[in-house]
Formats: sequence, structure tokens, C-alpha cells
Amino acid sequence: MRAHSYAVLTFCVAAGALLKADTVWTKRATGTEELCRRDVIVTSQDGAASYSASSTYYRVIVRQLQGSVVVTRVCVANKDKGESLRVEKSSPDERRGILVGWMKAGYTADITDVSGAKFTVSNLALDFLAPPNVTVIGLSASAFTFVRVKRGERENPIQFADIDTIQVQDGTIDVRLNAGGELIGTLVGPTTASGLALVPALRGIEDLGTPAIVDFEMPLSKMKMIAFKH
Repeated sequence: MRAHSYAVLTFCVAAGALLKADTVWTKRATGTEELCRRDVIVTSQDGAASYSASSTYYRVIVRQLQGSVVVTRVCVANKDKGESLRVEKSSPDERRGILVGWMKAGYTADITDVSGAKFTVSNLALDFLAPPNVTVIGLSASAFTFVRVKRGERENPIQFADIDTIQVQDGTIDVRLNAGGELIGTLVGPTTASGLALVPALRGIEDLGTPAIVDFEMPLSKMKMIAFKH
């Protein structure tokens, strides 16, 4: 099955029941409430904490389905201005149902690493990370659902939807297509303003059958095989 893109996931149906995700509200000093995030899963709630020299904030970190990948978003309220955050949380069963719906919306693959260990990962996306022990200012997470393969002087973008398997060996990737045929070359990725090459990695969610989000992230160099499950 091809991955489907949902701009907003209002509800999903599991076992005949409507499942509600978490909602975060910002309460202003006037007493009014404004919606910060809905259809999310809250992963962290901070009490009042100083994130700058001049102000104290409340912070709630959430995960949200965006297209076919799950992204991180943050709600912040300034305590010094009389603001606060209110969270309407779903039940564990509801969160589990929401996660199942999210995972069906994205790309799923069986990944084998160089040691032979196997992982099933949903909401798969290609990211480019800073090299180990290197800090890159302004680097944000990517969420590519295609690979760009360079062969000779030509670069070929290939969507995840068209890929059967990717084999990785010594910096080369062998992309085999659902329609037949293959393309062998090097993966093309972005560089920083200083020309530093970023490290390609796959990230997503492992399904361990729990209501909790179990993040997966692994550099492509640590992988041997990626087999998409369409």
C-alpha cells in the first residue's frame, strides 16, 4: 500500500470506537484560552523553568503527524506574564490507537543493520545529521521521503513509494525498484554553508505494541538492507 498523506488527523477508528488524541491549550493572563496544538501525543511536560536569563516558561513537547512522518512540536507559555499551559490527555488505549493510525499513514520498512539485527520502522524519513562531535548552528531535522542517487554526472530522485529495497555497502547504495530494474550509485545530500557533508540517517517509529512513541534513528552507514513494505 502506498503511504497516504494526511494534513490533519482529527480521529481514527479502532475496535469501533472514536479515538481522541491529546490537546494543549495556552491560558493567557486575561483568563482566556487559545489552542496551541491538537491531535498530538504529549511526550514531555516541564514545570516552570528558566530557559533564558530574563524569563521563566512552561513547556510541553508533543509529537504530531505531518504528512507521512511524525514531527516534534513545542508549546511554550511565559509564566512571568501570567501564562500557563493546560493539557487534555487521552487514555493509553486511545494513544495506542492514534499511533496505529499514524503508522499506517507513513512508509514502513524492515531494516537490517550491519550486525544482522532487524527492526521494523514506520513513518520512515531520510534525515541528514551533523557528524559526531560536531555542532552545526541552525541545523534542523529533515523529513525526506525520497533518495537522490548520483550515478556518473546524473542525479536521480527516487520516491520511497517506488522502492522495493535499498542495499548499502561501502558508501554505495543499490536501489531496486518495485517496477523492476535497479540504480547503483552514491546518495546525494545537503552540505552546510561551510561545505561540511552531513551524515544521512533514517528515522521513524518502532512498533513495540505500546502506547509510547519509540523513536528510531540510525545512520545509513550502519545499515545493510532496507526492505519497504508497500
